[in-house]
Amino acid sequence: MNNEYNKVFENLYSDTREWLKFSESKNAALLTLNVATLFGAVRLFSSQEILNNYLNVGLLIFLSSSILICLYSFFPKKSKPVVIYENSEDENLLFYSNIRNLGKHRVLEKITYKYFGEAIEDNYLKDLSNQIYDLSYLIVEKNTCFKYGVFCTALAYLLGIIHILMKFF
Repeated sequence: MNNEYNKVFENLYSDTREWLKFSESKNAALLTLNVATLFGAVRLFSSQEILNNYLNVGLLIFLSSSILICLYSFFPKKSKPVVIYENSEDENLLFYSNIRNLGKHRVLEKITYKYFGEAIEDNYLKDLSNQIYDLSYLIVEKNTCFKYGVFCTALAYLLGIIHILMKFF
């Protein structure tokens, strides 16, 4: 039975690690897009001397904000707030966001009880469940940064589109 527990937690750890890679890749792609766009916008604005337009300044501010948010997502988070939400019995405990909501010390207990009908004490599984919780926490934080970064990028592009439309009308 212990091998069955190990297999479940190792698969969950592997899945969580893959989600973390995906979250980091999204932030890296957005960072690359924003840096390239900022570089192109600055070159365009400096060659045409149109930096004084408030739409262009807004575009630069929103792109810079998105870049800073994306960069922030790559800094390690040392302190984690203890946030414990009440989970219902039918919640998916294989989903990283739900794992984060459990709290670090409840992951092992909740998962083993839900899927095996009993809570167990095992040092290896305890350490592995702590890793799963930490990765889940990072995934949620990185996805939040990505969401805010996309919002700033969208606003920057919207300002750029408005500026282009104003030139033609």
